[in-house]
Amino acid sequence: MPTLRPVLKLLSTALIFSVGTPVLSSETTSVVLQCDTQQQPLICAALAEGLVAKWPELMLTLVNVSEVQESPEVDPQAEYTIRYLETSRSSNVLSGQLNWQDRAGPTVEGPVAGFSVMDRELQDRDLAIFTETLIETSGLPF
Repeated sequence: MPTLRPVLKLLSTALIFSVGTPVLSSETTSVVLQCDTQQQPLICAALAEGLVAKWPELMLTLVNVSEVQESPEVDPQAEYTIRYLETSRSSNVLSGQLNWQDRAGPTVEGPVAGFSVMDRELQDRDLAIFTETLIETSGLPF
């Protein structure tokens, strides 16, 4: 997806501010988002932004993992660990799923969500729609 690369620097900066600055609340929830930030930097940033937008009380930490790991490794410091797994990506199709678990529970596999366009290549604005669908359909417990 070469059209997505120019905004990486801008999104990375926005991600640092939105994820690195937790909202002060008496009910914060610590969450680790595991995502392959080297292969999927824009998707990871869009997921982090979407999670914080939907649940401002999250104290979210984005952790880079490689795609070869099958299941999330639970972070003992976090209440929840979420893992993004990409299932398909091309210039006009994107699909993946969110798997999550709490400190003591089993891994919950979210459904695979997809997004495609027929008349053009995927663009930056499409990531927000895709990640919103992922978040809404994954059954996250917050």
